Amino acid sequence: GSPVIIVNAGAISPLVQLLSSGANEVKEEAAGALSTLAFNSPSTQLAIASGLVVLVGCGSGESQEPVSQLLVRLAHDPENCVAINKAGAIPRLVTQLRGGGRTSVKAQELAVAVLSFLTKTDDSIKAIAAANGIRSLVNMLTTGTPAAQSHAAAILSDMAKSSSRNQQNITSDGAIAPLVNLLHFMNAAQTKAEAAGAILALASGQPETQKAVAEANAIKPLVALLNEEDDNARKKAAGAIAALANANVDNQVLFEKAKGISKLVGLLDPALHEEVNAEAAAALAVLSRDNKKNQDRLAATNGVNPLVK
Repeated sequence: GSPVIIVNAGAISPLVQLLSSGANEVKEEAAGALSTLAFNSPSTQLAIASGLVVLVGCGSGESQEPVSQLLVRLAHDPENCVAINKAGAIPRLVTQLRGGGRTSVKAQELAVAVLSFLTKTDDSIKAIAAANGIRSLVNMLTTGTPAAQSHAAAILSDMAKSSSRNQQNITSDGAIAPLVNLLHFMNAAQTKAEAAGAILALASGQPETQKAVAEANAIKPLVALLNEEDDNARKKAAGAIAALANANVDNQVLFEKAKGISKLVGLLDPALHEEVNAEAAAALAVLSRDNKKNQDRLAATNGVNPLVK
């Protein structure tokens, strides 16, 4: 079709150059043309991704932004993610994420947004770890914009789920305190949800991390997150509570003292999303396992009937 003819005629390189160095109006037109070529012809995607990736992490912050913006657009499609990854994007994105004098805050935010789409495959996760991306992502939890913080927490969650080595490296690079801080302050529900998801992934099967997260004062804000109207926030909070309380009597006691059991019982309401019900029930199971006091608290808060139902 015509996209292939246009690409074969050598259009990608000049369009990419316009994207990095043209006037703003020209950049927008070039980005639109490249988007159209990519979305209308899968066979052109690798060529376009390769052309864009060469520019990632290079030039001024201002020139990095339109390139990264287009990569975000392309990365919404899983097939494009494969092409972007194959073109060697991840080390360059980590360089851009790391920042320095030439990278704008917006370019860093866009780099972490692209990475958040790419971390759905093991190869991408390994590439981020190999490019020493963990420390830059942990830094982004503190220094980034709210959107960048949310993306960074989501990526760290995906990485922690993939291996215990990543869990330990993320923890040793200092992720716990900033993740707990994201739960504490007036952040958007989505940011809090991603932070809770990362805590869930880091604490699963890691007794030392369970203890460290509790000592960082995560208990109360996680219980408070159960009150959010956002279903994803409620689910991730309940999941994090279960991960922190699993086979950990100290944390079971702390969640009971913070009124976690009664809040979780409130989420067994059949009017709520069934995944919220399921995560709340799972957390109650963990909190009550081999814990007579919590079992009595569950009964006293009328939690048995909705569980049976």
